[in-house]
Formats: sequence, C-alpha cells, structure tokens
Amino acid sequence: MLIWIVSLSLVLVAYFIFAAKLNHEYWRKRGIPGPYPMPFVGQIWRIGKMGFGQYDVHYMKKFGRLFGYHDQKPVLVVADPSMLENIMVKDFSTFVNRRDFDLHGPILNLGVFALRDQHWKHVRTVIAPAFSSGKMRQMEELIADCCKTMVTHLDKVAKKRSELDVVEYFKEISMDIITSTFFGTKVDSQSNPNNELVKNGRQIFETSALNPALLISFLAPRLIPLAKWMGIQMSPK
Repeated sequence: MLIWIVSLSLVLVAYFIFAAKLNHEYWRKRGIPGPYPMPFVGQIWRIGKMGFGQYDVHYMKKFGRLFGYHDQKPVLVVADPSMLENIMVKDFSTFVNRRDFDLHGPILNLGVFALRDQHWKHVRTVIAPAFSSGKMRQMEELIADCCKTMVTHLDKVAKKRSELDVVEYFKEISMDIITSTFFGTKVDSQSNPNNELVKNGRQIFETSALNPALLISFLAPRLIPLAKWMGIQMSPK
C-alpha cells in the first residue's frame, strides 16, 4: 500500500512539474520572456505575496515592458506606451473584455470591471454621462472639502510627530471622495476609520492569497462552475 502511495505521489509531482514547464513554454516559443511557474501553485504564491501591482512592476524591471506568465490562462503583461495606445484606443473593439475570475459574487459581477461584451457596452453608455466635464466640475467642491479634511488631519499628525500609514490613509481619502460624490454621504473615514460603511467597503478590496475563490480561479479553474453553485465568491457576503 505504501509503495502505491509513494508511486502516486511521484507521478503527481512529475505531472505538476511537467505542466509548469509546458505552461512556461507557451510564451517562450513565442519569444516572450517571463517568470518560470512554481510547481503546484504556478504564480499564485508570488502574486499573493507581492500583490498584482508589485508583481507586475517587479517582473517588468526584470524582463522589460513586455512579458508573459501563466496562471489559469496565458497572461501577457504590456507596459509599452505605443502598444497600450493600440490596445486601449485604436484596437479597443478587439480588447473590450477584461480578465475575469468569475467569482466576484452576485453584486460585484454587475460592475463594469466584470461585465462583458454587449452588457458592458450598455452599462458603460449609461454611466458615461456621470463623468462628463460638467458633472466633474460639480464634484469639485465635494472633492475639495475632502482634501481640506485631509490637510487638517495631516497637520495634526505632523504636530504630534506620529507615524502615518500612507497607503491606508489614502484608501480612507478615496472612500471619503467616493461616498461624498456618488452616494451623497459624508463619512469622514479619515477621522473615523471604524465607520461601518468604511469597514465593509474595505473588506471588498482586501483579498487574501488563501481566499478559496482566488485559489480555485488560479489552481483549478475547471471547478469555477461548482464553486459558483456552492456560493464561493471573492468578496465577503
């Protein structure tokens, strides 16, 4: 029995190593450099450790403005301005859909970042007027009010010579601006970070590398339909 378990384990290890090599070959054969995937976990460990943004910046410095890797699908990272202009402007009709894990949950699945094809176009057309120059000018006073609160808060921090987590602080400023301009609600999360709206809003964007939905999306994308049926989603319910 022990021999069978050891043999099966060796076969599985060999399979995952072969799969990692095969995935890496996808971009190498096309002349695109990129990081070699880790057996069993692909790139999810690195992405979970660094975050998507830092991951892209780290390997852009190593491989240049164009590199590829493989998680659930081949991913091409483009940081070249001329290519980005073609993708996002000239040839945008070919690149409408964004990368989607399909496990955002019933509410976030209706966001423009998750919608696809004609549904995305319809919703984008509906919300576009909210970002017109006239509407943005109307928001200016509300944004300026949030910035005044920011200056007052920073002045207090400077006088106390206390430490400030800049990343978390600017998340709070962003939350203030969004709730003020789009929801007509002033929460002042800079002074009250424990506000219920702020706490719940923050949870949406704080995703752990051990999030079941994220693990399934990266490691076993074929199980996504089952995960949706079981109610597993990226954001908290």
